[in-house]
Amino acid sequence: SSLVVDRGLTHSISAQAHLSSAVSPLNELEEWNVNSKANLEGGCKDYNSSLFVGSSSVIRDFDKIWQGNSWKNFSEFSRKIGGEVKDMLPLIEKCVTDQKQGLSPPNLTSSQQNTPSRSFDLERVALATKNAIDAVQDFKDKHLINGRYYNHILAVSEGSLAFGWAASLIADPLDSQRFIENQRKCVDIYANRIIKEQKLKDSVHVDWVM
Repeated sequence: SSLVVDRGLTHSISAQAHLSSAVSPLNELEEWNVNSKANLEGGCKDYNSSLFVGSSSVIRDFDKIWQGNSWKNFSEFSRKIGGEVKDMLPLIEKCVTDQKQGLSPPNLTSSQQNTPSRSFDLERVALATKNAIDAVQDFKDKHLINGRYYNHILAVSEGSLAFGWAASLIADPLDSQRFIENQRKCVDIYANRIIKEQKLKDSVHVDWVM
């Protein structure tokens, strides 16, 4: 039994040491937002109306986040844990697909989408993702009190708010990076609680956090 405890503590210490720098979809979304913001500042005079895309690079980089190993691992461990954690997975997937739809220029051919200086409407991006974000928050409100995975639900619901970066950018052109960073910090609060509670019980939860 002492060997199990030692392994659990080692796993926990390792996870906590790397939590702040872990490569996760939310970390990558934050980095993607920073890069997109740089494009905006370099190629668009009206910060509040549109975002300079520069061919299809923004969408391509966005796809890399959700086709990478971090998202695949998150999905896999969510299914392993089950319960509300598994049930929230399609809600986050909906946030991803709806945001991509908002990012994609409407009614354009493939060649047109690759045309330099193509821009999209930030309000369109914000509205496209609003309902999906609201669905995550509704799930939290319905399941938080009696749910089995209290901290998991809060971590996912806080993380989902990062998809509201476009609305944040409309309100304050210089605030979107800080907005996502703040949401990541909120997620870290509940992530650390999960590690503390599960470090000697079930390493899958620690893997899920990472």
